[in-house]
Amino acid sequence: MYKPFQRRILNRYKIKPFQPDFYLLRVWDMFVLYTYIQEVCFIPMNLSFDLNVTRSHYPLGYWILNGYPIYCYIIDFFIKINTSYYQKSCLIENRMMIFKHYLSKEIVLDIITIVPILISS
Repeated sequence: MYKPFQRRILNRYKIKPFQPDFYLLRVWDMFVLYTYIQEVCFIPMNLSFDLNVTRSHYPLGYWILNGYPIYCYIIDFFIKINTSYYQKSCLIENRMMIFKHYLSKEIVLDIITIVPILISS
């Protein structure tokens, strides 16, 4: 059921994967790097000192520290599975191969990143 829908959408709009050297991907990577640095600083402080940033007292602070990283990582997942890659000097744009590459190479880092967020929430 999903594959015909996916083919119909991708063929109709000619949606191709992002090129790995697309400049907006570099901007997005810097944004994700900022999120990683924020989480590296915030999660140990939250676990050590039991910071109580609640929705009622600090709604913006709560969203910045708890909500925004989760949304950022979800968007990053979709960007990664839609970005082509180079293998032996050939650009791979096949979506199934991109997804397999993601599962074999990059998912470990994403799991390592998500687990501390789930623990600290």
